[in-house]
Amino acid sequence: MWRSRLLRNRHAGLLVGLVCAALAAVATGQATAQQPVPLDVTGATRVEFDDSAGVWELLGNPVTVRRGLVVLQAPAVRYDTRDQIVIASSGVSYGDDVLTAFAGTVTVWVREGRAVAEGDVQVTTRGDAPVELRAARVELLQKQRYLIASGAARLVGGPSAITADQIAYDHAARRAVASGSVQAHTPDGIFSADRVEALVLAEELIADGHVVVTRGDLEARAAHAVFRQQAGQAELSGGAVVHLGRNTMEAPTITVDLRARRVTATGGAHLVGYPAAPP
Repeated sequence: MWRSRLLRNRHAGLLVGLVCAALAAVATGQATAQQPVPLDVTGATRVEFDDSAGVWELLGNPVTVRRGLVVLQAPAVRYDTRDQIVIASSGVSYGDDVLTAFAGTVTVWVREGRAVAEGDVQVTTRGDAPVELRAARVELLQKQRYLIASGAARLVGGPSAITADQIAYDHAARRAVASGSVQAHTPDGIFSADRVEALVLAEELIADGHVVVTRGDLEARAAHAVFRQQAGQAELSGGAVVHLGRNTMEAPTITVDLRARRVTATGGAHLVGYPAAPP
């Protein structure tokens, strides 16, 4: 085993570059064997190499790796040269042209192009219609720019927020799929369902399975619902039932204007109403 407290050794500096090159390659997907990746590595004050295990460990306050728009910072970075696994720990921050992320620990599988962040993870996307994703664990599939959040997952976009057991977010499509105890909080009401698909750019929510929509004394239930946020309208189908105060309406399809408190039923409606008492 060989140790160095300061990065003065020429070979130590080379290995630091190799570690960071591998990490940057996963972050950007642009590194190749034929095209070297220019890097800027600062802050590493201690390097330890275990030759028998093929493991490098870098410590700093923090270790900072920069490559173009990619910046990774962590107090501790561990690189397993045999399994091609990088582990950044003790409070990690990451940023590139697509997102920024903070987590307790980030593990990168270099060959697979996959990373897992754990420990109070917060991811914020850049560009049009940015979203914030929080969870106990977030997996990133680098090439697809696909995020899978689990453990008290929460997605916030504009004035709306979705909570669920798991939320998968496709950044390229600006599409999220939430499953397991899903609740979507919007300015027009609260939606709960087994599964909710959010089309971020279209500002639509598509809910399936035990759908419940509530706003004040209005409650709607159905097997399926589509909520168009710009219009503030929800279209329910599949045994739709709407309770508005004491009044109840059932129909195959019911459209609810949540802002105007207007209900429209089609396909053979059944209404139970209580007329207002005369003045």
